[in-house]
Amino acid sequence: GIPAPVPLVSRTGQRTIFYELPHPKYTAAGGGGTTGSSPPKYAIRLLNYLPGTLFSDVAHEPKTYFTVGKFLGTVARHLEVFPRTLALEQHEFRWDLTRVVHC
Repeated sequence: GIPAPVPLVSRTGQRTIFYELPHPKYTAAGGGGTTGSSPPKYAIRLLNYLPGTLFSDVAHEPKTYFTVGKFLGTVARHLEVFPRTLALEQHEFRWDLTRVVHC
C-alpha cells in the first residue's frame, strides 16, 4: 500500500475538534464587533508523523521526476479500484471542478 498519515484521536475521543480562534472583530474590546455574532469555528485534526524528505529539499533531477511520476501513477491506479459509494457519488464537494459553473 501507500503510506499515509493517520488521524490521531483527541483526549475526548474525537478525530476532529472544532476551535474558535479569538479575533478582535468578534469581541467588544476589539471595537467593531457585531452584537450576537460569534467567531467562525475551525476544524482541527492531528495526523501522525510520516518520516521522509520534502520534495523541495531534494535535487530536482530526471530521476527524481521519474520517481514522483511513478508514485503518482501508483496513487492513480489505487484510486481506480477505490470503491465508489453512493454517499460519495451524491455528496457535492466544494473542490469538484465540474461544479464550478454552479458556484
